[in-house]
Amino acid sequence: MNIRFIIHESCEAPGACLNWADGRGHEARFVRVYHDERAERGRTARHGTRRKEQRALRLS
Repeated sequence: MNIRFIIHESCEAPGACLNWADGRGHEARFVRVYHDERAERGRTARHGTRRKEQRALRLS
């Protein structure tokens, strides 16, 4: 089984889940998503959405 851990903060770790996966011979990989990135599940972002969000953050 391929397992992906999505890490949202630099202080987060998979903990016991990684030990569980390793102990059963599963492949584990990490995706690190921090403050300047985003991950969307189940759909694709519309074209230009990222730029609009960045512009809104700069204006706030």
